[in-house]
Amino acid sequence: MTERRVSRARVLVLGGLLALAGDGRAQQPGARSVVETVQVNVVNVEVYVTGPDGTPLRGLRKEDFELWEDGEPVSLTNFYASDAVMAVSGAATVEEAPAPVPAATPAPVPVPEEQTLTVVFFVDALNTPMNGRTAVLDQIRRFVETKLDPGARMLVLSFDRSLKQLSPLTADSAAVLEALASVGREAPTASALQTERKDLLRRLFSEAGGSLGGTVSPCSESGGNGSQGGGTGTGFASNESPAGPEVCFAVKPYVEQLVALNRALLRGLGRTLDALSGVAGRKALVLVSGGIPARPGDDLLYLTFGGASLGWTLSPELDEIAERANSGRITFYTVNPRGDELASPIDASDELTVFSADPGLQQTLRLANQMDLSSRQEGLTDLAASTGGRTLMAGPGLGNALAQLVEDFGAYYSLGFSPSHFGDGRYHDLKVRLRVRGARVRHREGYIDRTDAQRLAARSHGALLGGTRASALQVKATTGAAVKKGSKYLVPLTVTVAATDLLLLPSADGTAQEGKVQVTISATDRDGQPSDAHTEGFPIRVPSAVAEAFKRGETTYTFELLMRKGSHKVAVIARDELALVEGSLTFEVTVP
Repeated sequence: MTERRVSRARVLVLGGLLALAGDGRAQQPGARSVVETVQVNVVNVEVYVTGPDGTPLRGLRKEDFELWEDGEPVSLTNFYASDAVMAVSGAATVEEAPAPVPAATPAPVPVPEEQTLTVVFFVDALNTPMNGRTAVLDQIRRFVETKLDPGARMLVLSFDRSLKQLSPLTADSAAVLEALASVGREAPTASALQTERKDLLRRLFSEAGGSLGGTVSPCSESGGNGSQGGGTGTGFASNESPAGPEVCFAVKPYVEQLVALNRALLRGLGRTLDALSGVAGRKALVLVSGGIPARPGDDLLYLTFGGASLGWTLSPELDEIAERANSGRITFYTVNPRGDELASPIDASDELTVFSADPGLQQTLRLANQMDLSSRQEGLTDLAASTGGRTLMAGPGLGNALAQLVEDFGAYYSLGFSPSHFGDGRYHDLKVRLRVRGARVRHREGYIDRTDAQRLAARSHGALLGGTRASALQVKATTGAAVKKGSKYLVPLTVTVAATDLLLLPSADGTAQEGKVQVTISATDRDGQPSDAHTEGFPIRVPSAVAEAFKRGETTYTFELLMRKGSHKVAVIARDELALVEGSLTFEVTVP
C-alpha cells in the first residue's frame, strides 16, 4: 500500500492576480533543523569585445579579463567563449587549459543551457505610428527569414494600450512572421496621439504664433518664464493670455495622457522582463519603438508655459527597466523607425509649415520637434547602453545594422563568478576590464541579486511564456469542475509530487523522516496578463515506520483558483527545499 499525504491551501486568482486566502494544513516540522540548505549563486556576464575597426575580437582567454563588482575585483569561476570568437590557435571555451588537439575533428559541443539564446521582438505600438513601423517590421521579417539561426527561440510581444503576447516562445519562424505581420493590424493609438499633438500645435500657431517659444509664455497671464503656468490658479490660460484659454487648457490633459500611457507601457515592459528573467540562458530584446519619452510633453510645455515641466519625468522608471533587464541577462537592441526625423526634424512637407513663412516660427517648430525626438531617443539609447546592446535607426542601412545583431548574438564571451551574497535584493554594479590595447567592451552595468522568492516567481512567469526547464521532480496537476462564486468561479487544483524524488532526513528525535516541498503558482488572465506568483511551503513529517512505503507513493496539495470566464494558462513549480531540485509544468484552464 502506498502512502499519500495531502496538504491544502486556498489560492485566490482575482483577474489573474494570486493571493493567499489559505487554510494551509500540513505536517509540522521537528524541533530543530536537520540540514542547512546552501544555494550556489553564479552570475554570468556577457561581454562583447570589438577591435578598433568594430569587428569582434577573437581568441581571448580567461586571463585577458578582469571583473569587478561594486568596485572590488572578483575571481572568475566560469569562462565561456562562443564558437564565433574561438581563436584558430585553439582558445578554450572553459577556464581550464586547452586539451591537446585530437587527430580527428571533434563533434560539435552542445551549447550549455545557460548559454542558449532567446530573441524577443517587442513592438511599442503606443509610440510608433503605423506608417512608420511597417517598413521596419518588413525588414525585421526578412531578418528572421534569412539571418537568424533557424533553431533560435523567438517571442513576439506588443503594447498599444495593453500588453499582448502575439506568439508563443518558439523556434517556428512561420509563427513568428505571422505575429510580426499582425502588429500592423493593431489599434493606431500612436497615430491618434500624433494627430492630437499636431492639432495642438496648429491651434497654438494660429492663436499665439508670435509669442511661441519667446520670453512671453502664451499660456501665462503675466508673461515671464511660465513658472506660474502649472495648471492651477489665475496664472493658467487667462483670457489675457496670447493663446486662447481652450488650447492652453488642452495641453495639460494631453501631457497627462502621454505620461499615463507610457507609464503603462513601462509596467508592461517590466512584467515582460521579469518573466524573461525566468527563462534559462541569454535574452536579446529587440525593441521597435519611436521612442519612450523621458520627459513627456516637454515640447508643448516649452511652447506654452516657457518650459515648465510640471515635474513629469519617466527617467526613474526607465532606469528601473534597465536594472530589471540587467538582472535577467536581457540585452536591449533598440530600433527607432523615426530615424529620418531625428536627422531632420522638419522639412517642407510638414503640414505645420503652412502656418507662417516667418523664419522665427519655423525655428520654433524645429526646436519643439527636436525636443520631442531627443526626449524619446534618450530613453532608447540609455536602455541599449546600460544593458550592453546597440541602438539602431531606420533607414536604407537598417538591414545591414540588423545583420550586426546576429554577429552580437553569436560572438561573445561569458564571465561567471560566485558573489559572496545570495538573494540580498540589492543592486550591484559590474565593470569589466580587458588587458588588450585598443579593445572596446560592452556588457550589462549591474544586476539585482533577487531574493529566492523573486527567483521562483520569475521562473513561474517564464514557464507561462513557454520557458519551462528540465524537471528533476515528477509533478502532475489536475483541475476540477468550476463552481460559480459571485461574478467569478472557483476551480479546484490538485498538485501531486512523486515522493520517490523527495529528499527526507531523520528528525531531531529520530522517530520520523522530514522534508519540505514549496509550491509556486502563477497564471495569466483571459487577456493574457500574468498574475503575481503565490508561493506556499509545506513541511513533511513521516513516521520512520512508514517512510519506505511513503517513498513509493506521492504527496498531494490542493488549492482553489478564483477565475473569471475565459481561457487561462497556469504554471506550477514544485521544489524540494532540501535537495533544491524542481519540477514544473504549465496547462490551460478554460472557465466556460
